Amino acid sequence: MRDCVIDLSHFNGLHLDFVKAKAAGIEGVIHKATQGTRYADPRMLENRRAVLEAGLLFGAYHFGTGSTTGKDQADYFLETVPQGGLLVLDFEPNPQGSTMSVRQAQDFCAAVEVHTKKPITIYTGAPMMPQAIQLGSGAFGQRPLWWAAYRRAPSNAPSGWPMALWQYSDHAQVDGIGFCDRNEFFGEDLKQFWEGSAFAGVTSGVKGEVA
Repeated sequence: MRDCVIDLSHFNGLHLDFVKAKAAGIEGVIHKATQGTRYADPRMLENRRAVLEAGLLFGAYHFGTGSTTGKDQADYFLETVPQGGLLVLDFEPNPQGSTMSVRQAQDFCAAVEVHTKKPITIYTGAPMMPQAIQLGSGAFGQRPLWWAAYRRAPSNAPSGWPMALWQYSDHAQVDGIGFCDRNEFFGEDLKQFWEGSAFAGVTSGVKGEVA
């Protein structure tokens, strides 16, 4: 495992120093891009430029909602995010309204993958366990899992779904950034995973266990 990835949104504020973050051991940044079909994070493009200029890997995530079809959300996400880099579906409860269903998540992922020709990564956690188990079965288990669990070990993940990333904290201190979400990568070649297909670059393939 390598503690080398952070994820951000506009809530992390202005004037982030990604050069300092890189010096502190950060190698990849995953930034919120969109939510539903009407919201685009206002900090994403500017931070993307700064991340790439600092020599870091940049990824983007879409916060799924139940307000419209998965296909429509995928189209909006792809229209908003520049080509290249890790793409993620954030599949978690929506505190502001309806939550994305399993069917909507499946449609979202399929639409993104038709366009990019590579599997999308799925971020989720215990509050979505019944739905996550459905997503982790069959073909969906071939998509990398990014599991959120704020504890000493990434337990409680769906059984049999190899884990690529583990979000172990939502309040970690990082030089140049301040407090943010921080993640372990289960592998050795982060760039290969970031730009490749499925579990390329993931060597450990840690499998979750349902508690």
